[in-house]
Amino acid sequence: MYLSVGGRTIDREIQIIKDEEVNITCHAIGALPAANLSWRINEKLVNFPSTYSSLKNKEGTFDAVSTIQFRPEPEHKEVDCVSTFNGSDKEQVVHGTLLVKDKPKLQNFPLLWAIVSSFLASLLITLNCFYCLRRKFKGKFKSFL
Repeated sequence: MYLSVGGRTIDREIQIIKDEEVNITCHAIGALPAANLSWRINEKLVNFPSTYSSLKNKEGTFDAVSTIQFRPEPEHKEVDCVSTFNGSDKEQVVHGTLLVKDKPKLQNFPLLWAIVSSFLASLLITLNCFYCLRRKFKGKFKSFL
């Protein structure tokens, strides 16, 4: 069993942005019978929207996939995908640690935009002045080059 986010396999830590929806997928490959997959966050069973599919592969075993969708909060620290089988008390768990981070702030963007625009405006004015001067004095001085 393993977890993935956005098609990337996750070893232990899952870095996600606070308040942005995330999809975490659990893969249980080669089980017989097909695995039932459920989710826990902070060791509590959750009822967030999820999908589940199970397909029989060439070897006669089953590949099961479940994806959970939720908006992480800072108190969400751990996520577990729990695999169980009908008629059995055994469970297999794959664990991930959630690293919930704040959204990156673009607070300096307006200041940066003002500086860049001022620089570009100054550059255009300077080039325009050189062009006007060149036209005004064209032919009055011999080039030294």
